[in-house]
Amino acid sequence: MKRNEADNRNRMNGGSSDRPQAQSENLIQHNKRAAAIQEKLDAENEQSSGVIDGMTGTFHRIDTEKEAAKAEARLPWYKRPFFSKIRYAIIALIIALTLWGYVLMSQNPARTKAVENVKLNFEVGAESDLKSRGLIVNDDLNELLSTVTVNVRTTLNDLPRFNSSMTDVVTASISLSDIREPGTYVRNIVATTSIGTVESVEPRTVTITVENLRSSNIPIKVEFINELPEGYWHSEPQLSQTSITVTGPESIISEIRSGKCVIDLNELTERLYLSFPVILLDADNEEIELTNAIDAVPSVIVSMDVLPMREFNIKDLISVEGLNEELYDYTVSVIPETIALAAPMNVLDSIDDIIVEPFLINDFTVGIPIRRFITLTGIPDEAINLSMASNRVTVTVDITDKIIEKKFEYRFSEDDIIGKLPDNSYQIKTVSNVYNIVLKGAARLLSTIAEDDIRLIVDASAYTSEGIYSEITPELSVSGNPSWLSDGTVEVSFNNVTLVVSPKPLD
Repeated sequence: MKRNEADNRNRMNGGSSDRPQAQSENLIQHNKRAAAIQEKLDAENEQSSGVIDGMTGTFHRIDTEKEAAKAEARLPWYKRPFFSKIRYAIIALIIALTLWGYVLMSQNPARTKAVENVKLNFEVGAESDLKSRGLIVNDDLNELLSTVTVNVRTTLNDLPRFNSSMTDVVTASISLSDIREPGTYVRNIVATTSIGTVESVEPRTVTITVENLRSSNIPIKVEFINELPEGYWHSEPQLSQTSITVTGPESIISEIRSGKCVIDLNELTERLYLSFPVILLDADNEEIELTNAIDAVPSVIVSMDVLPMREFNIKDLISVEGLNEELYDYTVSVIPETIALAAPMNVLDSIDDIIVEPFLINDFTVGIPIRRFITLTGIPDEAINLSMASNRVTVTVDITDKIIEKKFEYRFSEDDIIGKLPDNSYQIKTVSNVYNIVLKGAARLLSTIAEDDIRLIVDASAYTSEGIYSEITPELSVSGNPSWLSDGTVEVSFNNVTLVVSPKPLD
């Protein structure tokens, strides 16, 4: 045993004597390799960094960002940069919300949802049942059946379903089944939901007014506003029905007296065929609004022709024949004086002349009108005579005397002075020998009177003494002694005569 220990010590001593030399050689080689590696690294990239394994001489690159992140991760959170704190806070919030949502979904707690703008309606069939009992709601249904808010108790998982159409989820209605007579009623609003349960409704009640149901048949008239364009005509409007039956609350129906359709003629140039609503009127022709009618708003179909029109003067076309216009005057009156024709424009353009037969005068009496019907020709069959039912006009001719005036110069002679004294002791003369005579009257009476047919006579029997006598009216004498001398149908004018009575000179 002692020998073995001695051998081991010798073996160990021998090893220790050779070890310094081997380590020296290894260190030299290692330094060479390190120098070579360092030169290579410096040549490749000055920005790259790393370490060399002291045992193997292997170069390891160092990622500075990763090293900085590792160094930051080793720091406590309150010593880290501000943005890193924000990032960790957000991550923590997301994790918290996720955990909270998971808890809520797994537990599904109850919630109350306020469903707004739920449309209020009558129960299905309630209105028809009420009307079958002779009753009707007399309220503005747009206001009465407005919207309500329904508070619904449901689970968290069902809340998203309330975003769909509310008519599929929540309903609200009013019952009318127990109403049997007119009156005012306060009705509860009943709400239902297909999700959860209804907790409350806001408002809880509505007040309605119920009246007896009544029907009335009313006449319809047409009212025009504005005017057709110039040169157009319209026919009388034809209605699809002249009366309508309206049914509704008694208080309103009892006020209705008639209905009207309002037609605006402005810019209307073509045939009208259109449905018009009927406006309901009371006794004062004021409009009545029937909001709760049984049927839809009443209306009628109105048809009316609209055509171009043109006027033609008929009076100027009348000619009178057979009358001596030197002796007589006449006036013509026509009913109507003008006629209006309505027709398509091409028909109106084809009318060149309207022909009127002459008015023949055979026998007549002055002062008595002659009246006849005269037929017009030249009017197309397509034209509508707007002035009369037939193409005949009434023509009246009034015949009067033509008034003329005749003037004569008359010269007095001694033979024109009568009533002289028997002894001829005085001589009588006119101051002037020439006098103007004017006759004015009917041409048929004066046309044949000539100068030789006229004589002026002065009666001097009253003038028995010497002197000058003026303002003496002579007497007119006409051959044949016509009646107009005494009946005043002819106006006669002439100058008064002045006589001079003087002694007769001695021979």
